Amino acid sequence: MSVIRLENVTKKYEGSMIFRDIYFRVMQGERIGLIGRNGAGKSTVFKLIMGKEEPTSGRVEINPQLKIGYFSQFSELSGSLSVQQELEMCFEQVALIERELLEVGDKLGLVTDNNEMERLLARQAELFEQMDHLDGWNVSVEINTVLTKLGFNDRSRNQPIDELSGGWRNRAALAKLLIELPDVVLLDEPTNYLDMEGIAWLEQWLYRFKGAMILVSHDRQFIDKVVTRTIEIENYHFQEYEGNYTDYDCVTTNEIIKQLFIN
Repeated sequence: MSVIRLENVTKKYEGSMIFRDIYFRVMQGERIGLIGRNGAGKSTVFKLIMGKEEPTSGRVEINPQLKIGYFSQFSELSGSLSVQQELEMCFEQVALIERELLEVGDKLGLVTDNNEMERLLARQAELFEQMDHLDGWNVSVEINTVLTKLGFNDRSRNQPIDELSGGWRNRAALAKLLIELPDVVLLDEPTNYLDMEGIAWLEQWLYRFKGAMILVSHDRQFIDKVVTRTIEIENYHFQEYEGNYTDYDCVTTNEIIKQLFIN
């Protein structure tokens, strides 16, 4: 089942053609590598999917229930909150439930009326069920795992985001995206600023990810390990290849050799 569809899409900027008559579908669970020269339109594809731009003609159809997460190599994350606090804000509902559980627990220690006790116990059971449904008991473990794997120590994870360098803001933005667990992730150069351990962990995260992914990256080794389909933007069109970057490279190399023999 497709979650994103570009139907007969053409995109121009002030008369300059970016791509023409594109048909492109993203299926649930697909991991797509988007490649092409600089200026070919890779970022434009992301903008169309996110609704930040409209096609010159054609249709972009997105499942309205879809939660899309976008990571840019130029992080837009800012503010006075620490990285830890920013990630905890992603679980605001869990925090509210935890606070109410504390309040209910305090009241249960003081109540003497049987009816009130039954009401409080029933509410406590409801809150426990909500926490189980949200997997709220594991929130702190999830946050700690993501921050640790992306290289944050106790000091850097508790620094205000505005005090972080560009590279660490970039990592913080990536951490937030992964914690939010969207249905589709759009990744623009996610390995920039990551060390080898961070890249290896991100590869594993994407391998386990159940949603769809579109990746733009110059890291060919990373592309090879995480994508299942490769799309090249060339001459205003999409050329699709099954498999990773190496598979794409083999196909294109064979085509070049074939043409040399023909000519």
